[in-house]
Amino acid sequence: MFTYHTIPTVTLSTIENCGGVFMDIPETLKIVRALANGLDPVSGKNLEENSTCRQPQVIKALNRAISALVQEKNASNASYQCFSFVDRTEDEKFVTKSAAE
Repeated sequence: MFTYHTIPTVTLSTIENCGGVFMDIPETLKIVRALANGLDPVSGKNLEENSTCRQPQVIKALNRAISALVQEKNASNASYQCFSFVDRTEDEKFVTKSAAE
């Protein structure tokens, strides 16, 4: 009668690979950007001309992935900033500035 539904978990700031090791977004971006630029992310050397990462469709896909990762990084940074601590001196400066206007 009832169907068991699972809700996928979303990890904003990390990506889990098969080995169970977490990789943060900046490190992921570094690797994917290197591949999109035709470089080996470990050695920094140019990939071979016949490498899969040098195919136009793969480069487009890598660039789309980079865009998505940057958006995710910006969204996670914004969510942390909305809960940032504001001390009383900042509040007082704002009130003083507003009253002066």
